[in-house]
Amino acid sequence: MKSMTGYGRSVLDREHLHISVEIRCVNSRYFSLSSKISPILFPYEPEIKKILNEKLTRGTITLTIVHRNEAEPIDVDVINTNLLRQYFQKLTALTLELGMDRVRLDTLLHLPGVLESETGLEESCLSQSAWNDIRQVLQDALNQMESMMLREGDHLQKEIEWYCKEIEHHIQNIEKLVPSISTDFHQKLSSRMQILSVENHFPLPQEDILKEVALFAEKADITEEIVRLKSHLVQLANNIHESGPIAKKIEFILQEMVREANTISSKASHAECSQLVVALKSSVEKIREQIQNVE
Repeated sequence: MKSMTGYGRSVLDREHLHISVEIRCVNSRYFSLSSKISPILFPYEPEIKKILNEKLTRGTITLTIVHRNEAEPIDVDVINTNLLRQYFQKLTALTLELGMDRVRLDTLLHLPGVLESETGLEESCLSQSAWNDIRQVLQDALNQMESMMLREGDHLQKEIEWYCKEIEHHIQNIEKLVPSISTDFHQKLSSRMQILSVENHFPLPQEDILKEVALFAEKADITEEIVRLKSHLVQLANNIHESGPIAKKIEFILQEMVREANTISSKASHAECSQLVVALKSSVEKIREQIQNVE
């Protein structure tokens, strides 16, 4: 079992090269990626997402990648003088109008399109060797985060196993009540009929009472629901020990358990049984809360 909450960070410092990757994930129904990377890595975004998808199927992921290589400065060879003049003319007119200081050259050089590389685009400056380094650091950060997710998943699994034992205990207690459900109904019906017989001076119809009890016993039979509850509990216990995404399967099993529990409460019409059903559903809801943070 793996939690959807995790954090990982990895750094590579080698001579003039610095690469750092920070990744965090919180629970979400879908896969959502928010990344903060330098423009030089934009062409590699599909590959980065593919690497993440190998480890993560759901969750809101925040990724930050910092890459600096002082030994490979960006090779800018051309100044777009025509564009620079246009910027200068328009900004100078605006500064005169507003009474501001004149525009500085270093400010103009940082405006879009003023500096051009003979190679065309910055992203061409990233070598295959540099990308391999970045990919390895990203993988290391992912492995760290996955380890954290697995540790949190182990903790969640132990909690869910405890709630499964609670559910098993509730099912056993409900099963013990099955023989007494019809007996209690027989006693209550006989008691009511006895009172009516005395008050209204008519003989107690024992055969009719027995017929009513038999009909009630047939309608209130919860044996099948108990069998299905036990089966669902076995499936639940098996699934929480499986690897890979399991949350959706467990969510379905929990829905079926609640449905069977509601049927038992409705059919039995028994106070103690209803109390046990409420306790059982409470344990199921606790598992559902934990599953929200499981992949």
